[in-house]
Parts: sequence; C-alpha cells; structure tokens
Amino acid sequence: MSAVPHLQYDPQTDELLPALDSLRIAITIFDPQGRLIHVNRHLNFIFPTLPPLAPLVGEPYEELVRRELASGAIAKSARPQGDEAFIVARLSQLQPGAFAPRDVKLSDGRILELKTRRDAVGRTVVLWTDVTQARHHLARLEEAVALSADAVVFYDKAERFLMGNDLYAQIAGVKLEELRGRSFLDVVTRVAQSGRIVLDMPLE
Repeated sequence: MSAVPHLQYDPQTDELLPALDSLRIAITIFDPQGRLIHVNRHLNFIFPTLPPLAPLVGEPYEELVRRELASGAIAKSARPQGDEAFIVARLSQLQPGAFAPRDVKLSDGRILELKTRRDAVGRTVVLWTDVTQARHHLARLEEAVALSADAVVFYDKAERFLMGNDLYAQIAGVKLEELRGRSFLDVVTRVAQSGRIVLDMPLE
C-alpha cells in the first residue's frame, strides 16, 4: 500500500490503521486534495464486484466513485440525473462543513449511509455503513404512522418534528411537509392560536 508522500503517511509503520481491518464498517481516509490515503478491507466486502481497492491509494475519490458506477453496484434510482451529477453530489461530501450523511442505494437492494468528518489538517474520513435493515424498519414505521386512524407524531430530543401523519397535520393546521424541522413549541403555539381547540386556560 503506497502513501501520499507530502503527508508523510506510512500505513506500514502505523499501529492503528491495521486494526481498522477488524471493523464491520468501511473506512476511507482522503487527503486535503481528495486523494485516498487509506481504505480498510470492509469496503471490498461492501463492493464484492470491485477488485481489491488498496491499489487505489493515491487516487482521487472520483476514481473510486467511477469504479462503483462502472461495476454496476449503484442503483439507477440513486442517480436520476445521470452519472456525472451523482459523482458531483458524492464529491461534495469532501467539502468543509459537509457533515450531513448521504444514503446511496445499491443495485442489489442494499442501502449505504456515508458519513464524513474532516480533521484539523483537512483530511476527510468517510464511514460507509450498511443501513438497509434500519431503513426498511423506518419505512414500515412511516407506513404504519400514515395509515393510523389516530393522530401520530414523533419529535426528536431537541423537540423538532421528525414524523407524523396527515391527521396530526390537520390538527396543526398545516400541510404535513410544512412541519419538517418545526419545534414542538412552534406547532403547539400555532394550534392554540388558531382557535381549532378549546383551551382550559388563556394564552399568556
């Protein structure tokens, strides 16, 4: 496995990096120019149709993405605007501040979640996790919530709207998509001020 010289990065003498091969999550590390400087073995487990990825060390992230596409691993539904737009979207995760995770659908039905974090010198770590089962569980929950005869809603720990059904949206007096990201206090205040419910105490 070669190294990127200007970073003085030597996986052969690093004691930590070999341990990453024991993880059941794929890890790639890129230098500030977006060139691969480490990949653990699990990425080849995720993409069994790809040849060994270690020889890609020193190559840009774009080359890895293009290999994914050429192998047929990426589902067509994951790139509705074409391969080039898909590549641009993937490369955007290496930009500073691009912390939002991205789901990538594979042609065999699996779903990968890609999370990126950038260190103080500009290197980017990309974590590749198979979240297929979790996403399927979420889809079933969303379906159950949508079909419920009762008003159902979920808020996160910061009291921001996560999921609800149309009946809850009707009570709130807005369309369901308009609730995305709203706080519990905002929604409750809106309902109280609308006059659609009878309050047992006046608003202050």
